[in-house]
Amino acid sequence: MGVGKTQIGKILSKELKWPYLDNDLEVARITGLSARELSEISVADLHEAENNYVRELFLRPAPFIAALPASMGDNEELLVLLKKEFTVYLHLPVFLLAARAGKRGIGRQALGVGIDEVVAKRYQRRDPAYRGAASLIVEISRSIRADAQLILSAVDAPL
Repeated sequence: MGVGKTQIGKILSKELKWPYLDNDLEVARITGLSARELSEISVADLHEAENNYVRELFLRPAPFIAALPASMGDNEELLVLLKKEFTVYLHLPVFLLAARAGKRGIGRQALGVGIDEVVAKRYQRRDPAYRGAASLIVEISRSIRADAQLILSAVDAPL
């Protein structure tokens, strides 16, 4: 959360002329719930809805750009499938994640008062999983455009 998936995804979509699929919007579409309602459901229910969205992605014809939920890092089944696709892990150091994630919105239900501790625990668990599934790891910089350009360069290279 807060790493820049949406901003980078929209830049890539425009440059490549591929559709961009936003995680929050797609989960809302699949569940029929509004963003507000999604931000109020249990974390377990949210993660199940997010997993359903990711499963649906594997049935769609490529190419497209999809922002994936952070909870994917906890689902081995989906990580195995993801390894078969060109996947980019947008990495941000853990000390910046809590500040950028914010405390309100979809997926922030469990963050609450101990946001730094919750984010740190999730990071420790998920970072190795993301790294293992990614085709490309981008260390997020101060320039979203430069980060997007790194990805564009990798997409242009033979896969």
